[in-house]
Amino acid sequence: MQISVYAHYMNDTSCMCISIRKAANHISKVYDRELSVLDIKITQYSALKNIQALGNPSVNEISKKLDLERTTVLRNLDKLKKMDLISYKKNDVYKVKVISLTVNGRKKLNDAKVIWEKTQQNFLNAFGSNNKNQFDTLMNKISKLNF
Repeated sequence: MQISVYAHYMNDTSCMCISIRKAANHISKVYDRELSVLDIKITQYSALKNIQALGNPSVNEISKKLDLERTTVLRNLDKLKKMDLISYKKNDVYKVKVISLTVNGRKKLNDAKVIWEKTQQNFLNAFGSNNKNQFDTLMNKISKLNF
């Protein structure tokens, strides 16, 4: 009996977490599809963009910026390194591994930015630009929930 009560409440429309994950998966697939011509995913584009913005960050800095576990970031960075999009170097002062974009990484990021901007605009057109502020407010609130 308890299982059926739980199942009643655990459906796609009543579980906020599942609803948000489904929406995130859907939109990720859209961006991934568009970026596939460059053989990268939206998560990789985000990592490259943030590495550039932070200017040779450490693994911990990029992990904090992306709000991801350090091990997840390392796994993702290793893929980018194998693709020759980033390189690692030890910081002489603190002996910390710092990340930098390679020449290929900078080119890939520049090419991807054009695709990302087009995809972002298509999303906003379909979603409705009047909904953007509301969306940003809700995402910010969700990101800060602590219960």
